Amino acid sequence: MKKILALAMVFVMVLTFAACATKYKEGTYEGEGKGYSPDENIKVNVTVGEDGKVSEVKVVSHSETDDIGGIALDSLSKAAVEKNGAKVDTITGATVTTDGFKAAVKQALEKAK
Repeated sequence: MKKILALAMVFVMVLTFAACATKYKEGTYEGEGKGYSPDENIKVNVTVGEDGKVSEVKVVSHSETDDIGGIALDSLSKAAVEKNGAKVDTITGATVTTDGFKAAVKQALEKAK
């Protein structure tokens, strides 16, 4: 009985995970979000492949600091591809830049739904 219950729980968990795996429409979508710089928003292009997953996140413009925000944006772009979306970890020391990046990616992916 315990084995059947355990198998049923695993089955439910697998189905839940599969339902949560977000797929988007293929294409490239633009988004922007307010970062640290008051002069210019962070603008991104998010590319979704044939498989419905994020294949590239490219920051097309920003006015963040080169030594902190700029470096953070590079890491965030890679993380967004790995996580297939905007739910990336905040980079310490670049919290506002991270928030703006997440908002930009989220906006772009809303267009891809």
